[in-house]
Amino acid sequence: MTYDIFTLQKYLADAFQQAAGPMGAGDTAAVIERPKEKSHGDFATPFAMLLAKKLKKAPLAIARELLQAARLDPAVVREAEAVPPGFINMRIQPAVLYSALESALALDRRFGENDQLKNQ
Repeated sequence: MTYDIFTLQKYLADAFQQAAGPMGAGDTAAVIERPKEKSHGDFATPFAMLLAKKLKKAPLAIARELLQAARLDPAVVREAEAVPPGFINMRIQPAVLYSALESALALDRRFGENDQLKNQ
């Protein structure tokens, strides 16, 4: 599968959302973001911290549970780790990142255009 940054983020969010369902996450949405510190990986999620109050558990314990339950494709995610206070940091396979870059370059000036809310 070819990924762009948006589909990659959606893939990761969906994987954690599905993993959290049986834990009792309810409608809490998984958030995938770019870490401020590059050494923390390509993407990170504070999802465990968002769930901590609802699940009445420590965020780091939730992050570890999420990692065990999430079905992260090793062809996409090279490495994922739970770190204090409850982040999950992820490193993406280089081939996937190159694919996302190629998608962006192919769009040329159209990169970033979005008509999702057109006429609203």
